[in-house]
Amino acid sequence: VIYTSGTTGMPKGVLLRHNTVVNYCEYNLREFGIDENDHIMQFAPFTFSTAIYEIVTTLICGAKLCLVKEEAVMDPRPFNMCMAAVQATILLAPPEYAGYIVPGPHLRVIETGASECKPELSAKIVAKTRHVNAYGLTEGSIVTVWKGTAGERPKRIPICSPVPNPQVHVL
Repeated sequence: VIYTSGTTGMPKGVLLRHNTVVNYCEYNLREFGIDENDHIMQFAPFTFSTAIYEIVTTLICGAKLCLVKEEAVMDPRPFNMCMAAVQATILLAPPEYAGYIVPGPHLRVIETGASECKPELSAKIVAKTRHVNAYGLTEGSIVTVWKGTAGERPKRIPICSPVPNPQVHVL
């Protein structure tokens, strides 16, 4: 059980199923080519669902999980310095924060999620590194993914395609 407020702002306990977590982490490994040479930033607090994906993805493939003090996350300047010091290759962050990231030479992927990503931000990210915008419910770990490409200028970032394997039953 993990606690999340989602978009409501009201904390609630949510059950995460192991198979949905593993499915999304395996998708990340395949999609981004994550392996033991990667350095994944631990941006999310341990109580947030994104932290589960950061931790499990790292454990599955033997990558390095780069822990950051909460104070550093609160200010993008020290966070960017931490990313440079550990030679971060993968970052998951909300769009509001991702706009302050200065991609270093090692950063291969910025995955945004949790709120709407503006096309201007995606254009800024893809000018320096790969951008993926993920969207999904914590309860189901069902995630849809949109992949930004250089030169693409959508009017709005679409929710897009689901990751492989989830099943949804509408009653």
